[in-house]
Amino acid sequence: MTPKHLSDLILFDVKAFKDLTDIVDGQPNKFAGFNILQTSITPRYNATTGKKVDFEAEKADTDTFCSFAFHGDEVMKADGEVYMYLREDDPEERGDIVGFDKRFIALPIREKGIGVIMSTMV
Repeated sequence: MTPKHLSDLILFDVKAFKDLTDIVDGQPNKFAGFNILQTSITPRYNATTGKKVDFEAEKADTDTFCSFAFHGDEVMKADGEVYMYLREDDPEERGDIVGFDKRFIALPIREKGIGVIMSTMV
């Protein structure tokens, strides 16, 4: 869920939000039976056409943000292993350089159990 939608949800009806939500460390953990994860990196949609915008596409004035939900039995993931790069005693940086690489992909199995809440233009 995008932080903007989460704050909208809280402000809409604070009492109902508290009644339906399991709060852990000041953050919602579950809402109405849904696990809630918060991220600002969600897909963009064209608010005029309602179509999803490619991640690599230039930001347009018609783009808007969204939150999404999925059922765990209707998606799959391939989670790679972490690879560490190491360059010791680098003369230019005067120290060690360490980097990490990990590959991951998540995709729907079928077009079921997936939903999006798309905002109107902001």
